Amino acid sequence: MSKVLSNYGTLLISDEVQTGWGRTGEHFWGYQAHGITPDMLTFAKGVGNGITLAGVVARAEIMESVTALNFSTFGGNPLSAAAGLATFREVKGKICKATLLTWESDSKVALKK
Repeated sequence: MSKVLSNYGTLLISDEVQTGWGRTGEHFWGYQAHGITPDMLTFAKGVGNGITLAGVVARAEIMESVTALNFSTFGGNPLSAAAGLATFREVKGKICKATLLTWESDSKVALKK
């Protein structure tokens, strides 16, 4: 797929709003299950752990072409930034398939109560 997109000068963008941050139970990012590397990645929801936050990451040459300093509704919000940092610190090195399956099991038990 990447080769075809490249032939047409098209970027491969992975929208990880629903599938990122370990939500698939298999990988940290949804695209990893498909053996591809996107040019650009978008994410939200899970990164703020309930607090509004989103992000865009891309190859350096793509990000360097963006001249705007802020192009989002909640850009620069200190509460959102703090929530994202706290979430990252909590999950850094902890997200793995076994952990996700444990969380799934614990969540099912809690929901049944």
